[in-house]
Order: sequence, then structure tokens, then C-alpha cells
Amino acid sequence: MSYQAIDYHAADQVATITLNRPEARNGYTVRMADELADAFTRAEADTTVRVIILAGAGKDFCVGMDLASGGLDLDPEELSDSGWVEPATRVTAKMYASHKPVIAAVQGSAVGVGATMILPADYRLAASDARFGYVFSQRGLYPEGGSTWFLPRIVGLGRAMDWMISGRVFDVAEAFA
Repeated sequence: MSYQAIDYHAADQVATITLNRPEARNGYTVRMADELADAFTRAEADTTVRVIILAGAGKDFCVGMDLASGGLDLDPEELSDSGWVEPATRVTAKMYASHKPVIAAVQGSAVGVGATMILPADYRLAASDARFGYVFSQRGLYPEGGSTWFLPRIVGLGRAMDWMISGRVFDVAEAFA
């Protein structure tokens, strides 16, 4: 697969997968989801790769679904196929199933799917300017990508409920408290 929304680089036993739409603050698209899923499959299959790093180009890790580019413009025929997988889950499932350690490196904003996709990582590292938000409730959306399963297991049920229900954006100090 040819990548347009991400970069993939493998060297010195490390595969680096970078969200590469900095002009759109790495807004998530269905194409990006497909490319990320492919890149994780590729890294998993590469016997020279021992660790996978997920990063974002530019000032933000990922500001969520890119609604300006159509968001989830789906073909209704695709939805009737029992094999269809929601775009965030395409990535989180691959990360969770990986036999290689996954490190998420976050800077700037990581909201919506940007916050969700890092949850199955084995290590989540954040710059001092990182901000997180599970903003689905503010948009009338359901939390995707298994975030309601992963988040309580990482931060506890009370904090997960607060973040999910309020939909507020919080800083790195609160995220790692």
C-alpha cells in the first residue's frame, strides 16, 4: 500500500509510524485509518522490527476526525457487510494485538480519535504541551475505538467516566496524575 496520510520508516529495529497531515493538524480520515492498520500489520510482520513508535508530524498529534474532509462519508453498501470495522477500531485492534511494544509519542492536541488511538499503546509519552480530550459527548457521538474498554483499565472507572461524560479537554499533568 502506498501511504499518503502517514509516513512509515523502519531502521535500527524500530518502526516509526507518523501521522503526516500537519496542515490539517493530523485530522483523522478513513484513508489514514486504513494506512495505519496496514502500517501496523507491516511492522508486526517485519522480523527486523522490535518496537513500534506512533507519532504525529507538526504541532499536534491528532485533533480527531477531519470533518472538513467529509468525516465518515461511508458507502451504505459497505455498512451492510459484516466485515466492516469502524475506522478508529481498525487501528486500536492492530495495536492491541501487536506482539511488539508500541510507544505513542504525543505533542499538542490529542482529542477524539487522537486520544483514543493511543490507549492500547504499551507506553504513552507526552510532551509538556500535550492536551487530551474524549470529546464525543460534546458532539453527540459514541466513544469509538474501544476507548470505553481501554480507558477505565488505564486510569480507573471514576476518572474515565469524568473524562468521557464531560468531554472536557485536559492537560498532560492531569492525564498522567
